Amino acid sequence: MTALLIRDPSRYNVICNTHMYGDILSDEASELSGSLGLAASLNAGTDYAVAQAQHGSAPDIAGKDMANPASLIGC
Repeated sequence: MTALLIRDPSRYNVICNTHMYGDILSDEASELSGSLGLAASLNAGTDYAVAQAQHGSAPDIAGKDMANPASLIGC
């Protein structure tokens, strides 16, 4: 899957996966688009779903007006 994603990412619109493999593939796909901070993420269960930015909390840039909100807008 990872090789196919690198070879031709336009083949994929949605990829359903377990949490661990989904995390690996979403990190890889977001790097293809330019940055881990550009991808939106959806954790969907049978009853609830949580949309979130595809990145960590980045405490090193907190309060510096440096954060890119693109991944939150994509949610």
